[in-house]
Amino acid sequence: MRDAEFFLVVRFSVEPQAEAHLMRWLDGGHVAEAYEANTALKAKFARERAPFEKHMRIERFAGEVERAF
Repeated sequence: MRDAEFFLVVRFSVEPQAEAHLMRWLDGGHVAEAYEANTALKAKFARERAPFEKHMRIERFAGEVERAF
């Protein structure tokens, strides 16, 4: 496998009352599925996220990996 050239980080904050629900959703497979190019899957996750979305903030950023050699 090649070394990664780019990275994607998703950082979010969640209010305590939504944490357990959010973690069940993440552990249930959301994290394991790549969906950026799959509009149907993105829509599915948006529907699943809707019950606790107002209790969280999502930040995404990406960038090129710097090699330290």
